[in-house]
Amino acid sequence: EMWGYSIACATLGVKNFVWQQLQIEPSASWRQNLTAEDPYIYHYTFGVEYSVDGVPVVGAVGEWSLDKRHYFGALPPKQLAPPP
Repeated sequence: EMWGYSIACATLGVKNFVWQQLQIEPSASWRQNLTAEDPYIYHYTFGVEYSVDGVPVVGAVGEWSLDKRHYFGALPPKQLAPPP
């Protein structure tokens, strides 16, 4: 949907205002300071991967994982395990 919106806007000449603080894409590998950036929306594009000790896992699926790609074709459980 985001590509469809972008292409339609470009084709029709619709101008958009870019608000840098509107959203943030948290990732274990980027180690962002979410409090300092104070976003309005968290956009989970990438999986959030951690070991059970709370150490970020980069480039692999962690022992604790929050990734929308795990649920293709099925709904996620109603109760997700809490993060470490």
